[in-house]
Amino acid sequence: SMSLSAAAQQPPVERVDVETIPVQDDLEEMVIESQPESTNHPKQEKDVDTDDDDRAAAVRTDAGQDENVGQGELSQKDRRRDKGDGRENDDEDDDEDEDDDEDEGVRVQTHFEISAASGAQKEEKKAPPVTIDLLGTLRAKFEYQPGEGDARFQVRNARFGVAGEIYSKLAYCMEIDLSDEGKIKMVNAYLGTKLYKGLGFTIGFMRVPFTIDAHRSPHTQYFANRSFIAKYLTSYYGSELSGDKISHYVKTLGSRDLGIMGTYTFTKQVPLKLFLGLFNGSGINNPSWNNKINIIGRVEFGRAEGFRAAASYYNGSAPRHAFVVERDGVSSQEELNQKMNMVGAELHYVTGGFFIEGEYARRYLKTKVDNDDILNTTMTAALIHSYYRFEMPRRFVMSYIAPMVRWDLGNNMDYLNTANTVRETVDANRITVGINFGFGKKLVNSEIRLNYEKYFLKERPGDFSKNKLLQDKFTLEVVAAF
Repeated sequence: SMSLSAAAQQPPVERVDVETIPVQDDLEEMVIESQPESTNHPKQEKDVDTDDDDRAAAVRTDAGQDENVGQGELSQKDRRRDKGDGRENDDEDDDEDEDDDEDEGVRVQTHFEISAASGAQKEEKKAPPVTIDLLGTLRAKFEYQPGEGDARFQVRNARFGVAGEIYSKLAYCMEIDLSDEGKIKMVNAYLGTKLYKGLGFTIGFMRVPFTIDAHRSPHTQYFANRSFIAKYLTSYYGSELSGDKISHYVKTLGSRDLGIMGTYTFTKQVPLKLFLGLFNGSGINNPSWNNKINIIGRVEFGRAEGFRAAASYYNGSAPRHAFVVERDGVSSQEELNQKMNMVGAELHYVTGGFFIEGEYARRYLKTKVDNDDILNTTMTAALIHSYYRFEMPRRFVMSYIAPMVRWDLGNNMDYLNTANTVRETVDANRITVGINFGFGKKLVNSEIRLNYEKYFLKERPGDFSKNKLLQDKFTLEVVAAF
């Protein structure tokens, strides 16, 4: 007579094949590169290198790691920065951009990625013992919900950090967000170096290179709001006792973790990059003791221009958390392990100003009580987005205009009903259309974004009228990054 009361009685969703994110392939620069989410889509594609936090050349991990993937328009420097994200700057063509990356160091340095191939060039120059690059990202937005006529202003991110190299051998990055949904959070804190040729590693608090879209930083995203993959894929849930009342909660593992990531980049003739990481699996900057570690593996193949494909696998557990378990009519709160496995695949194509990318991912959660499988759930998410960048004449204030469109899907997404604190699951499709106006050559570094999101829900959650999360909306966002 044992049952689990953590909103568990919901039927599991059918699993879907997962596609992973293309990871950075450029290892030419030994130094960790952090890429900001750049706006030069065609070039950004190169930035798709998947080592979000391992990129050495840009030195900035978080800012560029997640979001530079698949940005074909990014400059080579941006691409390397994106490599920090592990997604965008994989191409070995970035060698030509190494000098540029140093000039742009701050911007690209949003995400760190170890590029084992880029140390030789710097040795030819007399570099200072320590280099320091300032990193910054500011996103301010206005949102309007036409259904109810509600509106709000928000500062979504206000990031600041430093990154650089020590004796051209060791790359470092430290970055905080002063306004991550109104809270102060550490974003990146890691060190990286190369061991031998294409082999390198990064250790510390960094992005986990699983999905390409989740791996992008705020300034390298293409749209004002994140995709379902980036927002919901790593969520998990539980329940707590408050007197005689059972309250559910939904949390997320996030796209960052404490651990170590190794990367190996093959030669220019073989555009292949491998990632292997070991992480705590305890969530955002949580140095808890564990008797198990979470493992991630990723393979990327292709160059910045043309086609690039990637596949990822994640095996581990969510942090130990509470569930309300009922035995013989008596409810008690217990700390349980929740197994988390994820698979994903990605494919993108970039040529000139045109960029298109698709991604598919699945997450499996398994909860056991007394060695019995009480609740197994599967979440499936997918997206396809594309843009074309039109360059503007010099006499214009704007440097480019980039119309964009995105379709994304989320099945069995964990959702907390704020009206009664009960966990629900939601199936949704969304169409996002927008246009970005850029003030610089790089695609996402400085721009104005206009977006409209249209949601298609299979069934509305209980608090739909009050919770604006899944409602249609217009968004005006201004982004600046350096």
